[in-house]
Amino acid sequence: MRKIGIYLFIILLFGCSAPAVNAPKVIHQAGSASVTNMKFENASAEKSGSIQFNTTIAGVVLDENDQVIYVSIDTAQNKGFFHQDGQVEENKSIASKKLLKEDYDMKKASAIQKEWYEQIAWLEEWMIGKTMDEIKNLSLDEMGYPADSDVKSGCTMNVKDYLKAVEKAISKSVPVEKAETYGFANITELKSTAASESLGSIQSNTTFALTGFSEDKKIQSVLIDTDQNATSFNSAGGIEQSEIKLSKKLLKEEYGMKKVSAIQKEWYEQIASLEEWMIGKTIEEVNQLSLSEDKIPLDTDITASVTMKVAGYLEAVEQSAENAK
Repeated sequence: MRKIGIYLFIILLFGCSAPAVNAPKVIHQAGSASVTNMKFENASAEKSGSIQFNTTIAGVVLDENDQVIYVSIDTAQNKGFFHQDGQVEENKSIASKKLLKEDYDMKKASAIQKEWYEQIAWLEEWMIGKTMDEIKNLSLDEMGYPADSDVKSGCTMNVKDYLKAVEKAISKSVPVEKAETYGFANITELKSTAASESLGSIQSNTTFALTGFSEDKKIQSVLIDTDQNATSFNSAGGIEQSEIKLSKKLLKEEYGMKKVSAIQKEWYEQIASLEEWMIGKTIEEVNQLSLSEDKIPLDTDITASVTMKVAGYLEAVEQSAENAK
């Protein structure tokens, strides 16, 4: 009788307990943004003209309390050259400052003997656990250099654009399911066209991706955007037109792809479809996407919504996986 009583107790204890309920999903806020400035120099008989693009990008993730749990800041600094006769040099992009590491060569001119990637890592670490309001309260001198003793002990460079990019990323953030790791990456392509009967131009395309990954390395969230800016020059080597634009995703209809699109979809609509297609896939599965020679998708499950070149977007997402932490 005693054994029967014990068995009945176990049945009542476990058999009558409430069914397990899935825990609610934890939602984070993720955002990315770019801030660009340009420098110009006309060509002369003695010296090439130049156009330099400084594109600062930031990927930021906030927790349920609006505190930063992930932040990655980088700058793609690229320069194109042209001559007084309107011809261009063989302009190629270089790696971002963070990827250049020691090759960026800031250390020898640094008062604290730290490279750019070391100083930006210090600033990023300082931001962890802070809200945007707290970050904006960082004390700066009139030139934009940190005046806060904690920050300037590890970061003595001008941080105005870095703070601006982070604030912009947070302002454009969207809800995403909490990921195990997050990664951010960027790649830049530099395009040059000589001036003859029409203006020449140098264009910088910096694509950046902020990606969240599950424990089994599948993509849970992904945000892709491209900062595209160009400057024109004439056949006498003089700067003609220059305008800093919003990124493609923020331009929406103003980007003007719809009128030349076979599927009548704007860039921001097509990139949203590509991002959605990536959800639930590993990087290996994403890289199996069949592409044409022009790097346009061939898979029928995506061709109805994405008909633009996607190789650069896939590359940025793959690199974000390599940076995930």
